Amino acid sequence: MKTLIVYYSLEGNTKFTTLELANIIGADTLELIPEKPIKAKGFSKFFWGGKQVVTNELPKLKPYTFKQEDYDQLIIASPIWASRFAPVISTFINDNKITKSVALIATNEGSNCTKPFQIISDKLPNCKITGTLPLMTPLKNPEETMEKLKEFSKKLI
Repeated sequence: MKTLIVYYSLEGNTKFTTLELANIIGADTLELIPEKPIKAKGFSKFFWGGKQVVTNELPKLKPYTFKQEDYDQLIIASPIWASRFAPVISTFINDNKITKSVALIATNEGSNCTKPFQIISDKLPNCKITGTLPLMTPLKNPEETMEKLKEFSKKLI
């Protein structure tokens, strides 16, 4: 089964998670990069990131190549901002009519992921959600993260 992990990472937690999982399952990766990046440090990340979430903004992305027909399964990975996936993920979903099996990964600093998983699932009405994985501060808990990724990978293969 050919898999693509589509992800956005601001502080490195989601990138770490994505690259480790891609290595475990042999997946390709696609990093989404906004045209106007948010600074990862200081108050501005909360202000601008929160503003994007609250106003349902769809930030423009730098060009990327995505051919849905090349993959059997997608995994979408994102940090959680204000109880939602980062807005660049919504931009990707809006720009592409996803019809594949999709698994979801959320990295966060302590919020419950039930609501974000439901919100993003609702944006994927033509997809079968095959699994969800919430990860708390992956870079602070790399061993625990690796164990969870290995367990999650068994559900994907």
